[in-house]
Amino acid sequence: MSKVPPNDDRAAEEESDDFLEERAFAEIDALAEDVRAKQSAYGTRRTSTTSSSIHSASDDGSLSSYLAAAGYHAPVLDDDLKKRLALRTSAAISLPGAFDSDGRLLPKPSQEILLQRARDRKEDKKRRQNMERDGPTIGPDNEEDPLNDLQLRMNNFIDFTNKEDEAAQEERKKQQRRRLCRIVALCVILGLVVSIVVIVVGVVPGTTGGGDHDGAASRSSPTKTRAPTNRIGLTSCIYCTNETDQSERYHELRAAIVSEHPEMEISIDSPGTIGKNSPARISLCWLVYEDAFKVDVTRGDMYQVVQRFALSLIFYHFQGNRQANTLETSTNWLKPVHECEWDFLVCDADAGNKVERLELDTKFLSGTIPSELSLLTQLVHIGMEENLLTGPIPSELWTMTKLELLNLNRNQLTGTFPNELTNLTGLKQLNLGGSSLSGTIPDLSALTNMESFVLFQMTSVARGPFPNISGWTNLGDFLLSGIDITGTLPTYIGSLSKLKDFDVGDTWLTGTIPSELGSLVNLERLDLKLDRLSGSIPSELGNLTGLSILNLQESPFISGAIPSELGRLSNLELFDVSSCWSLTGAMPAELCALRRAQSLKMLAVECEVVVCDCCDLCARGTP
Repeated sequence: MSKVPPNDDRAAEEESDDFLEERAFAEIDALAEDVRAKQSAYGTRRTSTTSSSIHSASDDGSLSSYLAAAGYHAPVLDDDLKKRLALRTSAAISLPGAFDSDGRLLPKPSQEILLQRARDRKEDKKRRQNMERDGPTIGPDNEEDPLNDLQLRMNNFIDFTNKEDEAAQEERKKQQRRRLCRIVALCVILGLVVSIVVIVVGVVPGTTGGGDHDGAASRSSPTKTRAPTNRIGLTSCIYCTNETDQSERYHELRAAIVSEHPEMEISIDSPGTIGKNSPARISLCWLVYEDAFKVDVTRGDMYQVVQRFALSLIFYHFQGNRQANTLETSTNWLKPVHECEWDFLVCDADAGNKVERLELDTKFLSGTIPSELSLLTQLVHIGMEENLLTGPIPSELWTMTKLELLNLNRNQLTGTFPNELTNLTGLKQLNLGGSSLSGTIPDLSALTNMESFVLFQMTSVARGPFPNISGWTNLGDFLLSGIDITGTLPTYIGSLSKLKDFDVGDTWLTGTIPSELGSLVNLERLDLKLDRLSGSIPSELGNLTGLSILNLQESPFISGAIPSELGRLSNLELFDVSSCWSLTGAMPAELCALRRAQSLKMLAVECEVVVCDCCDLCARGTP
């Protein structure tokens, strides 16, 4: 920093009070315009300085210290000029803040402003030290120009004020976001609470009209049918919680049901796991208070009362589980029409519209099998294949002597294999495949009407002998694959002339393939894969002209040559002897002719041990 040359005329002219005053006023006016523009652009609040503050400051001369702090020092400006500059500055610029009684600017209580004031004091101290060392200087290009310093100070103050306003706005935005998040969370919680209340308590439109529950009122009061898609809980069941609330019709229907089936008394009167009532009580409540069909007990047709009660009980039994099922989404279950018009039922019109078929295959049913199925004593068909059923098979089912078909394939049933199965002497079809039943297969020789017996992939069944089926002369399908059956393949199998599908693959059977199998002229599929059978392939199998599948895959003990008589199987579509490493010779030309005629769609053999120029599938090697 250089001093102003004392002999320079221009410098001498600038040292004069008139020039300083004129230049200071011009700089202050320009500074005021700049500050106003910035304040207008950033929305800075302005606080005007009162005239009393200005006069009090000018009277006692305290503005001298303020101006000195702002960059105007006594060696440069006299007191009169300092006061005029202070008044001009205060009148021209509305600074953000206020002057105290001593004329000092009161900043906003901000940490940033306090830090800036400390930095300003440090810079003032440094500037005074420089001035004491070098002397005062002034000029339009001088870095220590007090007016430039004042403008810099004012700009810094405005920037800090704007930053504080921006921080406040950001904080307000954060608070708004937090309030919005709290509102959304509250709405979600309220929605969950309402959903839980609806599921647990159940909300169904009221039906009985008032608290008069005598028999006449029940029959005359208007009712509304319960929508079958509603979840657990009936409004009318509040009348079933104690004896004083139960109507005459309630006791009338209860007595009719219990008289036919005394075992239901405990189920009806005992609370269950669904709300406060068992499925049996809920079903009775539905019959009494909500079923607009109003079965007439006085006509003496007790079977229809029990039948309608049992079907509604099945509905509420499966409704009590988490998994939604097709019964609930059905459009007409529990509608005020005869139950024979409901979905998935078949009635025998000649037998008084009694339900004889219950077809609930693949209906997403979960939970246990209801024992109340036995109330439908005229049932001949129970189909519940491919559901999510668990637990044991109810023992009550083995009392249904008219049952002809029981299909529980592909469920998750547990428990022991029922010995009482032999009570169903009229049973024609038994399908329990894919379940987890344990124990041994009982003696089933009494089931002489059996036409289809399916027990596949039941890995929990204990190892035991081949079941005695010698009297099953009507047997058409016999699937016993994936079960630990031991012993040899009985020769009497050849006498089961109606057999069409015979699958005992993946078992522990040993011995040879009985030649008697060649007598099964109606056989269409013979599957002996993954067995421990040995010996040669019987040439008598060439008599099975209706055979389409002959699967001996992975039977390593089958030996000898492939008989040419198999070439007579004109309907054969698959012949698989892959992984039968003990076979020898060549593929018979008769079988190759069937393959080339494309009636035989797959011919698989181990080409390393059997010469074949027509095979299209080899486990190893090249055909």
